[in-house]
Amino acid sequence: MIICTSICANYLPKAMVLAKSAKQYNPGIKMIICLLEREIPEEIKSFPYFDKIVLAKDLGFENFERHIFKHLLVEAATSVKGQLFKFLMKTFDAEDKFIYLDPDIKVMGPFVELDRLLGDHEIVLTPHLCEPEETVFDIKHNECCALQHGVFNLGFLAVRRGREAERFIDWWCRRLELFCYDDKENGLFTDQKWIDLAPGFFQIYILRHPGYNFAPWNYSKRNITKADDNEYLVNGEPLRFIHFSGFDSGANESVMQTYKPDKTEPLHQLLREYEVESTEMYGKFDERPWSYAYFDSGELIERQTRLVFREEEVLQHTYPDPYCYSNQTFLDTDKKVDSTEWERLIQLQFNGINLNPSYLKTFRFNICFMKNIYEKREIRYLIWGAGTSGSITKKIMEHILPKFKLVGVIDKYKRGKFENLEITEPVMIDLLKFDYVMIATSPGKSEVEILLQKKGFIKYQDYCFGYGVI
Repeated sequence: MIICTSICANYLPKAMVLAKSAKQYNPGIKMIICLLEREIPEEIKSFPYFDKIVLAKDLGFENFERHIFKHLLVEAATSVKGQLFKFLMKTFDAEDKFIYLDPDIKVMGPFVELDRLLGDHEIVLTPHLCEPEETVFDIKHNECCALQHGVFNLGFLAVRRGREAERFIDWWCRRLELFCYDDKENGLFTDQKWIDLAPGFFQIYILRHPGYNFAPWNYSKRNITKADDNEYLVNGEPLRFIHFSGFDSGANESVMQTYKPDKTEPLHQLLREYEVESTEMYGKFDERPWSYAYFDSGELIERQTRLVFREEEVLQHTYPDPYCYSNQTFLDTDKKVDSTEWERLIQLQFNGINLNPSYLKTFRFNICFMKNIYEKREIRYLIWGAGTSGSITKKIMEHILPKFKLVGVIDKYKRGKFENLEITEPVMIDLLKFDYVMIATSPGKSEVEILLQKKGFIKYQDYCFGYGVI
């Protein structure tokens, strides 16, 4: 059995507590730490409870720098979890059972129930809540919170190697590559909200044992007691692990004051023990800055820089290693084509046409890229799509990039003239002499991209999207 976690250096003391407790109660396991830092600190390489420390950049991402630059710290730590499972399954090919635990968890007993379940099921999840709340206060603070952050708590995930588990991990991994953001307004909460969809897509076992994932979100319905043999019980069942979520922020303490105010309850003693144990672990790692928080120059990356980079695909292709640059590189990109210039263009060229702001924003970034790379050269370009989007694209290009010369128009269905140019069929593209392609057909976007890529064209370097295509 493999147990793993994903952390930045500030969570190393907690990961040490996790590893030590996991091995104490489950001595046959291997403990794997995924570290989202540029290097492994020397002082933890010999920590006896870590069987392997792997840097996130070595998990097998196609472009790790581009991926991690899109994410804030907590987003980053969760965004690699799918890739971590794929790495573990490949690296430890003799192992069948893989468990992820958040670093702020302490194991309190052997995983005997989970081990049995993984013999029959390939994917096991725990819900935040297993019993309905009764008061309006509890519904608001617990059930509504679960609806916002996700039904299942992804501080725990267990899989057994198999076709269904691999399908699940592949799906989850892809979603985390694309959308692992704390963006609750758009229905996202890092890696967690995605799993609300999982029971509809995959065969999932829902583990409702109260001793697994005892945490602040279920304090209202779960109580710890101590048996005569000193074993801790939760609602009469053995305690297997405690999730000390919100320990650093004080949120855990706040929930305890609401639901566990009696200082003589066993939970208060367990919390004090956890605080001491975490503090005693090696070094003051919580004071170390995140190494991916800085450009290579040492400049601190601003939050807005990451947000701009994640939102604009053209920037991700233009700067495959964004750490080599600066905040100014990304925050000034949108200013390189003055918004007032675009407003004047709309007033003069498109009077009476209601242009879509989203289309204009995307096209403006494409224009910025081309101005940077090709502004000093005369470029021959094609427009693919002889419709309204093609016409608007041509007018904007003439106004912003006059050195770009339209030399051809391609359309799969239309024939005749477009802006005094003969419309060419796609099969005739090799007869045209050009340097660049602007795709201005939204319905045929994917088909055109596939054709161009088969010919060796590179996105943004050799082609991009005109107005009306996102």
